[in-house]
Amino acid sequence: NIHPDDLPDVQVAIEQAMDPAGNGTLVAEYRLVSADGSCRWVSAQGRCTFDAAGRAVRFPGVSFDIDDRKQAELSLARVRSELAHVARVASLGTLTASIAHEVNQPLAGIITNANTCMRMLNAEPPNLDGARETVRRTLRDGNRASDVVKRLRALFAKTDAAAEPLDI
Repeated sequence: NIHPDDLPDVQVAIEQAMDPAGNGTLVAEYRLVSADGSCRWVSAQGRCTFDAAGRAVRFPGVSFDIDDRKQAELSLARVRSELAHVARVASLGTLTASIAHEVNQPLAGIITNANTCMRMLNAEPPNLDGARETVRRTLRDGNRASDVVKRLRALFAKTDAAAEPLDI
């Protein structure tokens, strides 16, 4: 018996092969279900011949056991999927390290500038001009950190792709 999931496709292939307007060729791959419930993949190939009235009169064909090939293809697909997952995880690790670096740089500047500003304000007399300059640097680094976050949000935002001309 043909596996129930494959039956509709096989029926369509047979109907197309038996259509006198077509070329009469059948090529189908499907699973056969044994009495014990096990399945094997087969490839069926045949050619329908028609009489003068366009009625199907013969449908000789052959079937090949392709189970080993299909199992190998399925194994290959699983391995490719696992490899793609490993590649995504590795990319994610690289991306995470890059993000951490991009965010830590301005944060380190903010902390350094804040400590410098505190020292300048605690000095006798307080160095107000120096404190103002370190506050400006702190704001600059805060804006840098904010820009990194904005770029990351834009990178991961779900937006439609925009086509742009590119001179290759």
